[in-house]
Amino acid sequence: MGRPGEEPPPPRAPRPTLITDFYSYNTNVSTAWYDSWLQKHEGWLQPNWVGDLTLACRVDLESTQPGAVLKLELIEAGISNRCEVDLVSGLASLYHGDVKLGEAGTVLRGIGAHDVEFANVDDRLTLWIDGETLFEEGLPYDDGPAAAHVPTDRDLDPVGVALRGARATVSDLVLKRDIYYTQDPRDPDYRIPGVYESSNVPDVNEYGRIVRMFDFLSDPARFAALKDLTTGKSYSIHPDHFMMMGDNSPRSSDGRAWENRDHAWREADRSSWEVPRTMLIGKAFFVYWPHGKPFGPDIRISRDFRIPFRPYLERMKWIR
Repeated sequence: MGRPGEEPPPPRAPRPTLITDFYSYNTNVSTAWYDSWLQKHEGWLQPNWVGDLTLACRVDLESTQPGAVLKLELIEAGISNRCEVDLVSGLASLYHGDVKLGEAGTVLRGIGAHDVEFANVDDRLTLWIDGETLFEEGLPYDDGPAAAHVPTDRDLDPVGVALRGARATVSDLVLKRDIYYTQDPRDPDYRIPGVYESSNVPDVNEYGRIVRMFDFLSDPARFAALKDLTTGKSYSIHPDHFMMMGDNSPRSSDGRAWENRDHAWREADRSSWEVPRTMLIGKAFFVYWPHGKPFGPDIRISRDFRIPFRPYLERMKWIR
């Protein structure tokens, strides 16, 4: 592994792996302290595959020819979800596999720069152009209960952008994953053999478990094993009650973990995981937390901390 301050050699050559519910926030330390920290925490062992993705980019059209097309693609469980825009007419069409879900006119045509965002989240496709959605809340699709929602080799390369018949620049590419809620709070859904159940595997320390996890996540021949590793759970909510969920599911003690409540809680005619409106005493009205934005000279206090920086005012906003 190397000592603090030394870069350890990579255990494997770089290769694509599935996108997971990894939160860098949970790792808490820089790479220089792997040895001591990994004996106590499992911030890197977050193996749950996330197939719901959103792609954002800026498209600057300089010239177009007849038949010019922009295509955006997001793969989930081996199925292609596509947005195809005719850059002459501006007509955008959304597809799930071979099924066309709908079409709408856009301003993405001719010459000019536009911000484009394409999402495949919660079994619906959504498109935004310059911050405005063309399909309201998106176009839903249903693969049916028999569909095998497991990753394939195509999920190792889940994003595509293509242009035909146009001279253009595509920049500011951002790929975002949806929040992944584990079936049980603070516990992974996927018990990968040799990763979480490594007690019978000799000489497998925390670092070795991380290597084994990424070996699994990069091997399509093993992805089928994910099919039977999770089962869905349902939580009924009474009228005017709410279920509290954290945005950091691997570490959040949300409503699903509130089973051991006292007798007074149960007498109130509500389930352990729900909260009535009368107990909500505050309201979120402003986003103020965005991390500081660096500016000026790059002065490093440590590997992961630099100065100067200022409040990220552009991302602070009122909540509707």
